[in-house]
Amino acid sequence: MRPNSKQLTALHRTLAFKIVVVAPLVIVGLTFLQPGAQGWIAPRSRRLLKAVRANDLMLSATLLESGADPDARTPEGVSALGLALRNDALGMVKLLIDRGADVNLPVQDEVSPLALATERDRPQIVRLLLDAGADSREPREPQ
Repeated sequence: MRPNSKQLTALHRTLAFKIVVVAPLVIVGLTFLQPGAQGWIAPRSRRLLKAVRANDLMLSATLLESGADPDARTPEGVSALGLALRNDALGMVKLLIDRGADVNLPVQDEVSPLALATERDRPQIVRLLLDAGADSREPREPQ
């Protein structure tokens, strides 16, 4: 039995909808989201991690103001605060803390920000973390 013209038209509309609307949405979703060690990383937070790694204060501030997560983590599990600490970037650490980064979450592998700053012998960063409420006890797990 051959399909009639109404059935073909409905089939064509359904296929056209899937090709024109659904396929690009799936492609965009796969392009802008990437799996990370802690799940999916939102595009804005991914850009924040790159800006922190490059010590770009202006871009980082802009991304944080527009909703990037100050506790974002790289696919390897390093937090934004951890990247700033590794760069010895006092200004970036201050910016992240001011924008809500949790000073008690491990920066990676259960190492607290305070322990990392102490290990790297950065007294200004240690003072900044303590003033922000960093706990000298064991770090708690990220949520």
